[in-house]
Amino acid sequence: MTGFSKIISISFLLFTTACATNGKNKDTFNQDNFISTIEDHTQKSQKYSGFYNTFNARVTFLNSLVEEALLRKKQNYYQWSEDEFRKQREKIFQEQSTKSKIMLAFFTPERKDNNLDKPTSIWKVYL
Repeated sequence: MTGFSKIISISFLLFTTACATNGKNKDTFNQDNFISTIEDHTQKSQKYSGFYNTFNARVTFLNSLVEEALLRKKQNYYQWSEDEFRKQREKIFQEQSTKSKIMLAFFTPERKDNNLDKPTSIWKVYL
């Protein structure tokens, strides 16, 4: 075997084995179900002034269904085992028993109006 064919053979071997994955958690995550769950628990508000966007706001209540969907996505991304998933799920549910969480996404193109965190903000958030 010549030097060039050895290099080609080794390169091919490395390329085919480096791209191999075990494929675990393939059936536990469905992107369409994830998006649907998030959208079902999200309220949105948009305001335009003519063609110009004044603001966009999205609020998602992080209840048990949303948290489960988020955990399934993390399980798929990080390739967690079922045991690791159960540990993370238990931790989230313990936290949910003592407090409620929401996720607020807010956008305004006007820099002067981007002051949601200031006491003098023109925006008011009510829970």
